Amino acid sequence: MRVTNHINKSKMKVKELIEALSYYDGDDNITFYFLKNDTLTNCQVEDISFYSDTMGVEFTIQDTSEVMEEVDV
Repeated sequence: MRVTNHINKSKMKVKELIEALSYYDGDDNITFYFLKNDTLTNCQVEDISFYSDTMGVEFTIQDTSEVMEEVDV
């Protein structure tokens, strides 16, 4: 079953993300995509960090094809 929860924000609060994810099972897999010019690129989380009060929590994602290139080298 597909349940869609569209979130179109450049910034959001941690509590908003937690609420959006609360509709899903804690053991469900998460797949990340980057959308550019109507093209989806599979990504993975490279890092989650807290840098400062002004910047907050940062999710760094990496294009999966870049990861595969590193493995091939």
